[in-house]
Amino acid sequence: MNRPDASWVFITGASLLSGWSKSLTYLTNGGPRPTADQLKWLKDHRVAVREEKIAGLDSKEGKLTGVTFDGGQPLGVRAVFVLPESVQRSDLPKKLGCKVLTEGRQAGTIETDAFGATSVPGLYVIGDASSAGMQSVPERCRMAAWWAWPFNAPW
Repeated sequence: MNRPDASWVFITGASLLSGWSKSLTYLTNGGPRPTADQLKWLKDHRVAVREEKIAGLDSKEGKLTGVTFDGGQPLGVRAVFVLPESVQRSDLPKKLGCKVLTEGRQAGTIETDAFGATSVPGLYVIGDASSAGMQSVPERCRMAAWWAWPFNAPW
């Protein structure tokens, strides 16, 4: 799957992460290099960039202490945020006629609108399988109940 905008997902989220830490480093893991605009944004927001392939994570007494790289200096860290790839482990979505996205940040998810509706009339998908995001299942249930209320109202 092609995820050309994965770096932009981190970069736009870095402003939120900066509230948790003043020491942020974007690790490309040997992936696509950020664009000139993205590199400028990172520099302006004091986010370091490491482009080496990640060799592993270091820990001491069960606590994360660092990241090691192929042929590079280790990086001491106390937390790592990752952008996992979504992969459908079943062909059920395709069998049902759902459109599974293959490009970009949402690759591997089922295309839905903000309320979980798929391209198949009457079929809804929630949670991390939905392209609408990895919102919590309770939130999706609340939204579904809100939308269903007019159909179940006692009038």
